[in-house]
Amino acid sequence: MKDIITLFTSERRSVRKRALRNLLRPALLFTASVLAIIILSASFGSFKADAHEKAGNDDIKLYESHFIEPGETLWSIASAHVDGIHYTSEVSYIREVHKLNNFTGERINAGEYIILPYYKDDTDVVLD
Repeated sequence: MKDIITLFTSERRSVRKRALRNLLRPALLFTASVLAIIILSASFGSFKADAHEKAGNDDIKLYESHFIEPGETLWSIASAHVDGIHYTSEVSYIREVHKLNNFTGERINAGEYIILPYYKDDTDVVLD
């Protein structure tokens, strides 16, 4: 009788271990995947920041006066000027346009002039 109880107890332990292993395996895989994504994102982010700094070394920032045509928006103007090197998104470009022009709202009016920043290679620019 003791052998049967021992066999039954060891079988229950084995089943519990298997169940626990089956329960923990997906959690461990999920944790490892999330960790890998975080590490890769951080490393790619540092490469992007490094490329951004190097690309802008030979460029100088200039400003132009822009006449606002009917139907133009800050978003359409920004999408034409965002190059991914000096401005990473339309939002960052629009923020700078807001600062340059002392805007308080989102609205621009056709027929007005605004100041827009842009970058040019310093070998192409002749300063007087």
